[in-house]
Amino acid sequence: MIICKRINDQTKFIMLFIGLLLLVLLQCIYVHHIVYASVETIKASSEDKYPPFCFIDPDGKADGFSVELLRAALEAVDRNVDFTAGSWDQIKKDLALGKIQVLPLVGRTPEREDIYDFTFPYLTLHGAIFVRKGDRHIKTIKDLVNKEVIVMKGDNAEEYMLRKHGEINTVAVETYEKAMMMLASGKHDAVICQELMGLELLKELNIKSIVPTVNQIDDFRQDFTFAVKDGDKELLATLNEGLAIIIADGTYDTIYEKWFRPLFKLKVTFNDVAKYIFNAMVPIVFVMALFLIFILRIQVERKTKHLQKEIAERKVTEENLKFLNDDLEQFAYIVSHNLKAPLKIIIGFSHLLEKRYKDIIDDEGKKDIDFIVIRAQGMDELIEDLLKYAKIGREPVPFTEVDWNLIYDQVVNNE
Repeated sequence: MIICKRINDQTKFIMLFIGLLLLVLLQCIYVHHIVYASVETIKASSEDKYPPFCFIDPDGKADGFSVELLRAALEAVDRNVDFTAGSWDQIKKDLALGKIQVLPLVGRTPEREDIYDFTFPYLTLHGAIFVRKGDRHIKTIKDLVNKEVIVMKGDNAEEYMLRKHGEINTVAVETYEKAMMMLASGKHDAVICQELMGLELLKELNIKSIVPTVNQIDDFRQDFTFAVKDGDKELLATLNEGLAIIIADGTYDTIYEKWFRPLFKLKVTFNDVAKYIFNAMVPIVFVMALFLIFILRIQVERKTKHLQKEIAERKVTEENLKFLNDDLEQFAYIVSHNLKAPLKIIIGFSHLLEKRYKDIIDDEGKKDIDFIVIRAQGMDELIEDLLKYAKIGREPVPFTEVDWNLIYDQVVNNE
């Protein structure tokens, strides 16, 4: 009887313990469900072909720099996001009508101020003119007068052209993919769009007959933001907060590096070329100078030893020294001409490039040109010093009579 009672007590205890565990487990499941259900899901939409900012990947999901940035910003403030996709003309209408809550990539323009509210800009870029390869008639926006320019319908490029250059004929199409294909087929004269997007799109379409002009459109500035429906101040504040968080914690930089660093590495600018030329020339010129000085030193030493052995033949020695000095002077002239001439060319062409392309080169480019000129001038001075050093030992040292007592008095009196 005692054993049965003990077993019954143990059974009751185990059942009570299991019941408490089930109660705690159910409570945790309920709390998790409540917390999960309380996380708001924001409705967003992405353009289907605006690489590398917004596009649809092979799995049918929205992707790109701006899409990933919006996801990260909302995640930073404990929000989920659900993306749909569509044409730009359609999705911006959906936002204005409240069918979606946010767009990840919207350029802030005067025409859109009354329709949307914008976060602070997360990226600023300039537009570019794309033309058929070999077209030398179109270089700047002024060359588009009496031409036909393709833009995407509703894009800030169309708004820019209508606002700033109404005298230029514009043709609006549904997508930039269609615009590039039309231009490649020989229709119209140019396409105006964001340069990085245009280059990526041409790469995807495998179109090699279209290139951007050298000159970007300086007054076509694109401040890219997240946009919400006009008046949605609560969501706007949430997006600004999330954007500020990911900028502060380094998430923005990580996403930026992922999407843009490979593209920027492929793009060689004038400043890059100038730096490459200078960096290549400096060590070559310096090594040549050292080598020639070394050769001069060897020749001088050999001649000096030979003259010491033939000291008795004073006249012959003097003639040999004169001949050697003539050789050295001729050699010094060759060194001065052959080493300094490339530097003069670098300095001259740097000034010419700065003067000829002053409207193209930005402040950073001008600083780079100044850097080239200063370094080239420094190398010129270095060559002069090396040449002076080469002359040491072959110029007569003048001797003068000195008064040691006077020198002693000056040193003692610290005069």
